[in-house]
Amino acid sequence: MANNRSTNHCIKQTALVTALLLELTGLQAATINVDGTTCTFADAVVAANNNVATGGCSAGSGDNTIELTSPVINVSAQATIKSNITINGNGNNGFE
Repeated sequence: MANNRSTNHCIKQTALVTALLLELTGLQAATINVDGTTCTFADAVVAANNNVATGGCSAGSGDNTIELTSPVINVSAQATIKSNITINGNGNNGFE
């Protein structure tokens, strides 16, 4: 019986450690701020799609939010969205 308790205890510890590691390594959403100069809209989409810093944009992670922070954002560069991305215009109506 003691052996069974020991096995159950080990299984519970393993499950707890596994859950903790999944939580720590799980992809958490990232916010990528597009200022139109350092971080362009196209670079932000690439960073979000690939979860890697691109141009002057921070790396994406999981489902991302792209925040348009400049009054005028150039979105003429081709950028194909291949992941879950939310784009917040923040009242921005000055697209080029």
